[in-house]
Amino acid sequence: MFFSFKYTALLVVDNNQHHTHTHTHTLLGPEDEEVYLASEAEWRIRTTYEKEIEAADLALQAQMDDEMASVAKLKAEISRLLDQLQVFDTVYCSSV
Repeated sequence: MFFSFKYTALLVVDNNQHHTHTHTHTLLGPEDEEVYLASEAEWRIRTTYEKEIEAADLALQAQMDDEMASVAKLKAEISRLLDQLQVFDTVYCSSV
């Protein structure tokens, strides 16, 4: 559970000039603090490596696209060869 409190401090400096500062503090329970710290670490990692991950994802997608194109070409070639084999069998079997 999160607990927050806000306070304003009045500071007196030289020549009786006054400055105010407002601070907000959040107090966390033990479980909440653990979740908060884990989330903070994950956020740091994500922001640090986000561009690298996106570049790797794009490279992987490009590689997958190339492989899918190669598979399509191989399927077409296999189909063509099977058609040739069928024609050869038809011609050879009918002449024997």
